[in-house]
Amino acid sequence: MEYEFALTVPAATAAATPFTSDLKLARGIIRKATVHFPAGSQYLVHVQVYSQSHQIYPLEEDRDLAYEDYTWETTVPYPLATEPYRLKVKAWSPSCDYAHVIRVGIHLEPEAVPTALDRLIELLTKFLRLLGAR
Repeated sequence: MEYEFALTVPAATAAATPFTSDLKLARGIIRKATVHFPAGSQYLVHVQVYSQSHQIYPLEEDRDLAYEDYTWETTVPYPLATEPYRLKVKAWSPSCDYAHVIRVGIHLEPEAVPTALDRLIELLTKFLRLLGAR
């Protein structure tokens, strides 16, 4: 599934009180995430993406993304396995005179749901290991 969100970051938004937006998704595994910074943002619009209470993009805690006419991209997989299936975007632009539209893209693959047969095989494998079988 492909998701795209257009987020308008107001001018002069302070880092202490960032613009926030919840991105509602489905259960699955994020295979690709992108954040597009438009021409004119001049490295002054800053973005972080969170899952629940921890930062996932960029991967380095307390860092942020800020670019000019560039699409940042990652292919590091991230599972959304428990509700709520959403991400939170925090953005700020303290030195901007104008609002800027940041585009966030998410490519989400459905998580494989094990069948009853898969579960039975897993249980039998564990049982046989307990008995000493390899």
